[in-house]
Amino acid sequence: MVYKIEIMKSSPNSKDKHIDSIDWMKGLCIICITMLHIENGLLPIWANYFISIFMITGFYVTNGWIHGLKQTESVDVKQFAGKRLRSLGIPYLWFTFIILMVDIIFYFVGHYNIDVIARDVYKSIVLRGIGTLWFLPVLFFGELLFVIFKSRQQSLLGLLTGISIAIFVSILIHLLALKTVDPLLSIIKMPLLVVQNSATALVVITATYYVSHQFTKREQKNRYKVGLIGLFLFILSAIYLGISSTILPFSVSLCSNLIISWIEPLSIFFLFSSVSGNNFILRYLQYWGRNSIILMAVHYSILMEICNWIANRFFDTQITGFASLACFVIIMVIQYPITEFINKRMKFLIGK
Repeated sequence: MVYKIEIMKSSPNSKDKHIDSIDWMKGLCIICITMLHIENGLLPIWANYFISIFMITGFYVTNGWIHGLKQTESVDVKQFAGKRLRSLGIPYLWFTFIILMVDIIFYFVGHYNIDVIARDVYKSIVLRGIGTLWFLPVLFFGELLFVIFKSRQQSLLGLLTGISIAIFVSILIHLLALKTVDPLLSIIKMPLLVVQNSATALVVITATYYVSHQFTKREQKNRYKVGLIGLFLFILSAIYLGISSTILPFSVSLCSNLIISWIEPLSIFFLFSSVSGNNFILRYLQYWGRNSIILMAVHYSILMEICNWIANRFFDTQITGFASLACFVIIMVIQYPITEFINKRMKFLIGK
C-alpha cells in the first residue's frame, strides 16, 4: 500500500500556524491511542502512562485553543449544539450500529458471548459508547457546557464547576469500587464515567481557552518563545509523573492529575506550534488529525478484534510483543483505504 502524500499536504503559507499545530496534535493523539490499544508488552509502564495522560485530553486542548482564536465572545448555543450534534452524534449512532453488527458476527463465529453484546448495548444506551466511541458524547457534553458558560460570560464558574464534578465523581467511583462488585459495579460506573469525563473535558477546554485567548489578544507569534514554554511544561510534566505514583496520596493526586492532564498535552501542543516545516511526518500527522474520528471508531472494536480473532482461531495465541507492533502497522495501513473510502463514498457516517 502506497500512501498518497498529496492528500496529506498542508499549505506552507498557512495563515495561522496554530491551525496546522491543531491537526498535528490530533494526529499524534489518535495514533498514540491506536498504538496503546494494540501494543501489548513492548512499552515500559512509565512510557505507557506518560502517553495515556495526553492522548485523550490532547483533543480537548485543541478544542479549547480553537475557541480562544475566535474574535467574538457571542455564541448561539442552539446553533452550536445542532452543529456539534451532527458532527459528533451522527458518527456515534452510525458506528454504534456498525460495531453492534460486528459484535453479532463475532458471536456467531464463537469469538464473543452474549454478555459482550448485552454490555455493548447497555454502554451505547447510557452514552458510555462501545470501545473508543465513549469519546464522542464526552466531547459533545464537555464542549456544550463550555459554550453555555461562555455565552453567559461565566467561564470561570464553568471551570470551577468542572473541577468540582470531576473530583466528586472520581471519589464516588472509588468508594463504589471498594463496596461493590461486578456486574453491578460496571452498571453503575458506566454513566458515572460519562459525567466524570465530560467534566474533565469542560475543565481542559476552558483552561486552554483562557490561554489561547491571551495569546490571541497579545498576538504572540514568537514560535521560539512558545517552544521554550512548551519545553518547560513538558519537563515539568515528566518530573511530576515520575514522582506522583510513589509520593502523593489519593486525595491530592485527584487534583494534581486533573491539572497534569491539561499541562502535558498543552506542552506538546506548544512544541508543535514552534515547529516550522512541511515534511512527511507532519503531513502524516495532519492527515490522521483530520480523520481522527474514523480511525478512532474503526481501529479498536473492529480491526483490532479481527486481529484478535485470527490469532485465537488460527494460531491459538494472543497478540503480544513484536506481534502486537506488527498488528499496529497492519491496522494503520488497512485503515488508510477505509478512511479514503468513507471520505469519498460514505461521508454520511461522519455527519458530512
